[in-house]
Amino acid sequence: MRVGPRILRRSPGQYMVESMIAKGYCSRFDGEEIVAKKTSDFSEHFDVFLGEGFVRRGEGIYQLDLLPGRLLAVDPKAARPPMSRWGSGRPRRPLLGGAMRVQQGGIQIARAFGIPIYVHFSWFVVFALIAWTLATGYFPEHDPNLPVTSYWARGLVASLLFFLSILLHELGHSFVARRSGIAIDSITLFIFGGVARLGSDPRDGATEFRMAAAGPAVSVVLACLFSLAGSAPFVGGATRAVSRYLALINFVVAVFNLVPAFPLDGGRLLRGLLWRRLGRVRATRAASTAGTVFAYFLILTGAFNLLRGAGVAGVWQILIGWFLKDAARDAYRQVRLDETLAGVTVAEAMVRDVATVPAEISVAEAAREHFMRTGYGAYPVVRGETVVGLLCLRDILKMSPEERETNSVQGAMIPLRDDLVASPGDPVMEALARMAGASLGRLLVLDGGRLVGVLSARAVLRQLKVRQELG
Repeated sequence: MRVGPRILRRSPGQYMVESMIAKGYCSRFDGEEIVAKKTSDFSEHFDVFLGEGFVRRGEGIYQLDLLPGRLLAVDPKAARPPMSRWGSGRPRRPLLGGAMRVQQGGIQIARAFGIPIYVHFSWFVVFALIAWTLATGYFPEHDPNLPVTSYWARGLVASLLFFLSILLHELGHSFVARRSGIAIDSITLFIFGGVARLGSDPRDGATEFRMAAAGPAVSVVLACLFSLAGSAPFVGGATRAVSRYLALINFVVAVFNLVPAFPLDGGRLLRGLLWRRLGRVRATRAASTAGTVFAYFLILTGAFNLLRGAGVAGVWQILIGWFLKDAARDAYRQVRLDETLAGVTVAEAMVRDVATVPAEISVAEAAREHFMRTGYGAYPVVRGETVVGLLCLRDILKMSPEERETNSVQGAMIPLRDDLVASPGDPVMEALARMAGASLGRLLVLDGGRLVGVLSARAVLRQLKVRQELG
């Protein structure tokens, strides 16, 4: 079905076919088809988009067929996307070959052993900077009197292989983590290297130590392999030059990461060693303190290099130091948060007095009678006594005044799905992780399908503050 740009502006999982009808994109329902025409005489509507080209109306499942401009009825058992137990969820599908997915400031470029690999937008900056530095400085100094194109070819290849080495470094961490039963959500290459996003923290110091050691071990192995390649008698000059650079830089990466300063691998090794004797919180505090000291050392030496005229090196040291300082502080805060909220359930932190918005009213009425009076960022949406979704202020603000008048709350809400829902007995830390994944700042708390509260980041912070002050 071809629809206007206003319909396609947000995720199809957030829209009802009713909004299409209100805007006049759908004209009639004929058996198993919806015909897309620019008229508004059609009153039937589908209940909710399920995403990925599926919609649901009652018990029927329909699939978007974009080229003919229609919706085809399909066999629910054969084509029905995954559904949550709370209602219609967003279906998940693997990334198809050759496609790219943009997520959280980055682009998915590949999957390695089932792990999504992302490149953050900042990576392109540092990739170009390293290639430029190698092409205009490093390679001309080591092999003078070559064509400029030769230096740039070497610089680009070496920069690309350097980041491939960083990826292998992170895959080393990920391999050990998986062997230890820890899921890896993704690996992202960014301006300061790479980071593997863990599904959960290590359970003990031994696991932390093994995971931390794996990355530098991979870098040392790569340094040895590139050194051998650069020393081979049968390779050409370009291959020899690039291999020697990669041997050097991988050795530097290994040594730098072994500095005992959290969150570097050396800091994690230190935390792993101290974990059993001091406990997780105190071990993290010791490693984070070492990380903060090292970060200020980098910042000061960077400032000194700036005064000496080494501008690029100085700025780079200051940026890395600042990043490490913030990362060390945040890591310790996260551990303190985990420790303080250990054993706390969603029921203890949620807001119990919850206002709701009827699904059938217009978005404009919801804005006037609810959002403008309270200033809340979102409201649960109900149809009768049943919770069917969440209406967010940020989505309302994306709509024009005319759209707010013609679209119902049901047409603008985010349909209920697993990542928007928590149970009263869930650990609050697990709920926080789910909340971060949904990027909405709140979860609906359901008990047997009945709305009993809302868990927001503000409510969790309030609970955290009370527990820290009292105990």
